[in-house]
Amino acid sequence: MPTAGRSPIAPPSTLGLRIAVEGATAATRADDLDSRGELTLNHWTRTTTLLAGAAAIAALALTTSTSQPASAAQQVSFARDVWPIVESRCVSCHGPVDQFNDLRMDTAQAILAGGRGGKILVPGQPEQSTFYTRVNLPADDLDLMPAEGDPLSPQEIETIRAWIAQGADFGGWTGG
Repeated sequence: MPTAGRSPIAPPSTLGLRIAVEGATAATRADDLDSRGELTLNHWTRTTTLLAGAAAIAALALTTSTSQPASAAQQVSFARDVWPIVESRCVSCHGPVDQFNDLRMDTAQAILAGGRGGKILVPGQPEQSTFYTRVNLPADDLDLMPAEGDPLSPQEIETIRAWIAQGADFGGWTGG
């Protein structure tokens, strides 16, 4: 309700670019008024508002892109992501010709069966899966796999870990 000596303030315009004020009493400078006597946002206020809006949008974009867990952002596929590692780094010792420790890794059925040491996969639990723990040992550990050649890269190890953590699903892959 208006009080004596004060002008009632109308709601802002729908675009939010002008603040409607009855009369010129709220204006501090004459150039802040338009032809209808409404107070307009000056250049400085518009620039500040635009910059703040742009910063808010950029911050929202950053938090949205980084708040998704990696596993949700990138579902690991055995055929696309894990099999190329297994084929190039494991199958020469654990394939159709040689099966060191009775472990064969060239078919889904064989990987699930494990070898002389038992099963190598515990779906959803990489730290309990020999497949992951043996490739993730320190470089000087005699049990590190592969036994020959360079150790797996951190990215390859993470791919295997993520696949097992996501449930070790082979999809439609049955064998190479």
